[in-house]
Amino acid sequence: MDKDPFQAAIEQLCEELGRRCEGLMQHLDEARRTQRTVADDLRELGARFDVLANLYVQIGQLHSSLRLRDVVTAINDVLTNLIGSEDFALLVRDGDGDRFAPLWAVGAGARVGGFALDEGPLGEAARGRAIRYRERPDEPVATVPLPAELRAGCVGVVVVCGLVGHKKALAERDRVLLEAFAPHAAVALEAAMYAAAAERALPAARLRELCGDLPPPPTLSLDGEKAS
Repeated sequence: MDKDPFQAAIEQLCEELGRRCEGLMQHLDEARRTQRTVADDLRELGARFDVLANLYVQIGQLHSSLRLRDVVTAINDVLTNLIGSEDFALLVRDGDGDRFAPLWAVGAGARVGGFALDEGPLGEAARGRAIRYRERPDEPVATVPLPAELRAGCVGVVVVCGLVGHKKALAERDRVLLEAFAPHAAVALEAAMYAAAAERALPAARLRELCGDLPPPPTLSLDGEKAS
């Protein structure tokens, strides 16, 4: 017996509707996954913005004072609050020589002694400008050279020895922060060290010598206009 054409049409329509419903459900699932991905990306961007905003504030603090204590405090705040380190040490160039001596340390695990340039892993790191990250369990989490601007080599080295308990390793975001922070810390630390070493103000003649071959200022007449 032949199938009723009307019934056959209904069955065909039902099959088509079933396929379309299945396709719509797949699109809906994909849209939900996309929504979750976008939401996660927005949260991540928000977190990164907060960190960068805090870093901007801390960099401002670094350059707002020539007092060594203020500069060290700003470095401490970044390592503690933004990087998440609870054990770190700051070593600085000892005078004009090639040795580095401890200046500031936080945490029981930050027992870092002085060293000479090219002496051991820390001395090798102080020779360059690249941050060294932990490759073996017995190495520091990160060794951050602070390159000097007014002389060759580094003005100091930050040794990150340990992180807060819930943090097992530096994330990529932490490494980006260290890369951005290190040059500013170097400039601020070097300026503060030179300021601390200056016992008296230089005379104007010496300041003019330091300015080098700058063009002379224009000569003004009594009425404030440039003299011919």
